[in-house]
Amino acid sequence: MTGWSGVCLRMVGLLALAALQACTPALNWRQVQMQDLKARLPCKADTATRPVHLAATPLDLQMMGCEADGALFAISHVRAQDTEAATRVVQQWRAFALQALRTEASQPASWQAPAWATQAVSLRADGQNPKGQPVQARLTWIRRGADVYHLAVYAETLTESITQPFLEDLQTP
Repeated sequence: MTGWSGVCLRMVGLLALAALQACTPALNWRQVQMQDLKARLPCKADTATRPVHLAATPLDLQMMGCEADGALFAISHVRAQDTEAATRVVQQWRAFALQALRTEASQPASWQAPAWATQAVSLRADGQNPKGQPVQARLTWIRRGADVYHLAVYAETLTESITQPFLEDLQTP
């Protein structure tokens, strides 16, 4: 598979494989930083950077993620050329994320966006993982100026006890 959906599928697969070796099953929340975003992950994160093409522009996608308690947690970041391009990045990234889950359906997710966000989108989707097994996803994009952050949680069954600590207390300087 090529293109953005291939990158998404490979990212989920690689992060899951690496995280299986690096994390314990317990949720041991710790603060992490991706560019200017401070967030929390429940396990030690693996990191990677790869080139992607979003909003008709080549960008560097920074990723970190880990697996704990049967869920895959991922944080990603790109910096668009400007705020207009960043808005297009969010729209296209959302479409690619749903495509990687092999679904078009999603529902808005209840969530209090950080006050510093200039744009925030959070949704729930049921789809399939790269092995074709059912998976639930909580996908959130936060834009601050030209910076776009993507926070994602994937699990067979998602609960608020998994997603809420991941999405609360997001900070920037």
